[in-house]
Amino acid sequence: MKRLHKKITALSLSLSLCAAVLAGCGAPKQVSTKTQAEVSTQAPAPAETQEAAQIETTQEILAEVEETAGKMPAGEIYIEPVEGISDDFIRGMDASSVLVEENSGVKYYNFDGEEQDVFQTLAEGGVREISEKYQKDISIAIHYTRITDKAQVDSLVANLEKSEMDYDMIGLSFYPFWDGSMSNMQRVVELIQERYGKKVFIAETSYCYTSEDGDGSGNSLVGIDDLAEGYPATVQGQASMVRDVCAAAHEAGALGVFYWEGVWLPVGEATADNSPVWEKYGSGWASSYAADYDPEDAGLYYGGCSWDNQAMFDFEGYPLESLKVFKYLETGCAAPLKVDSVPALHVTCNVGGELILPEQVDVIYNDRSANKPSAVTWNAAQLAAIDMNAGGVYEVTGSLEDGTAVTATVEIKMDNLVRNPSFEDSDTSMWKVTYEGTDNPTDYQVNEVDAHSGEVAFHFWSEDTEMDFSIEQEFTDLEAGTYQLMTYAQGGDLTEGAAMELYAVTSDGEQTEPFMVTTYKDWKNPTIPQIKVSDGSLTIGVRIRCNPLSWGTVDDFVLNRVSD
Repeated sequence: MKRLHKKITALSLSLSLCAAVLAGCGAPKQVSTKTQAEVSTQAPAPAETQEAAQIETTQEILAEVEETAGKMPAGEIYIEPVEGISDDFIRGMDASSVLVEENSGVKYYNFDGEEQDVFQTLAEGGVREISEKYQKDISIAIHYTRITDKAQVDSLVANLEKSEMDYDMIGLSFYPFWDGSMSNMQRVVELIQERYGKKVFIAETSYCYTSEDGDGSGNSLVGIDDLAEGYPATVQGQASMVRDVCAAAHEAGALGVFYWEGVWLPVGEATADNSPVWEKYGSGWASSYAADYDPEDAGLYYGGCSWDNQAMFDFEGYPLESLKVFKYLETGCAAPLKVDSVPALHVTCNVGGELILPEQVDVIYNDRSANKPSAVTWNAAQLAAIDMNAGGVYEVTGSLEDGTAVTATVEIKMDNLVRNPSFEDSDTSMWKVTYEGTDNPTDYQVNEVDAHSGEVAFHFWSEDTEMDFSIEQEFTDLEAGTYQLMTYAQGGDLTEGAAMELYAVTSDGEQTEPFMVTTYKDWKNPTIPQIKVSDGSLTIGVRIRCNPLSWGTVDDFVLNRVSD
């Protein structure tokens, strides 16, 4: 994924071509209430009349400016003004750049075809020569991601100084759902400025406005369980996040903030088969052909757009109100106080236990200073209908004091009998992996983005050989009864002839449930609902037979006893 790389970027930054031009981000100008249409439809007037009208219009504008000076403009989103910020703080969509990336699979060569160091490549890029020839003030910036480790960033910048690298500033990626707290981002910005005397800016940031998927390919930020605390997947949530990132960066002395891929829109409907269109015209990171030169990244995550819910335009291309946040940083924007979101509420209770729902729930308002817990009344009939003697998932509705509707997901849980079901424990001895051939195409991969839950998943991939393997777990002392088995799997690049199945073997025979993965993060959930166990013995597992260059992960096995 893009965030996993250290990137070194030679950025051509024209400081005048900033958000004030791109997105109307400068100090807002008050204009006459007369529209262009009203002006253009009027008949031409004599010169002296035009001059008098011009004076009158100018006086109207000046009077309007004087009347509204110091007042917060009104709009559909609420934005608290950022104290002390001015036009000098650059903000807007991502800057144009020439990208030089150091990544496992990306190599650089000189004009003689010899591989060379990425820093040498950058040094020979000719930025200074171009700047001098065309008399343009072009700055060179080094761009780093993964700033959660401040010590590592310090070490990287120190190495630049030791190598006498010629550059002007440091750009940092800060994604609040990946890269830690804003206070840590501020400490990194301040460290670079104070220790090395380099200017710093936030080269990339973003946030989602919805948890919906525009093209069916899955999103990098799903917008449900992976949100930053206090910032819901709403247009207001997106605007508030951008405002707060800009405020934090400004407070730390950063030059500005660029929003990454605010216009990356989906191609095709979410329910359509868009793969042929993506392959031919492009939409996401890359096409499947990227596997030839970047098998570990673009070769895995190609396809549709994973960023469509983080754009500042909706799926049809219409601008969102959050786009206006850039111009509201100085003045703020007033809006009637209203509930923006009630964070998702998930209540769990074991079979036979006592179910207790909270009497109050947290409420997020468009004005974050108004956030507070609010009393909630739950639907008594829905609560009474929950069967506490069997596992299941229920939705219970409620209402706040102001009538706002809320929903709680209630899960009555049965015991999961699988040992180490999501492979989070380093001891995997309870799992048996078998495979055809000499090379094992599987491993227990520690990579949160590829796991259904936690950080670890059972992973498979082979560059040039067919794969035929299984993973299973055996039970010998189960209580007699009926059991249900399920798991989760995702992956892609499977060709015709590939086969996947969930299986359960008892003394009475084998049951299977075929399934097939399709693409990244499109989790399949094969289930065998009725497994009769009479003598305590049961073996569960997954078998997969697939082609070279196909890939995927299996995670979260669940085995429940559902009845006698």
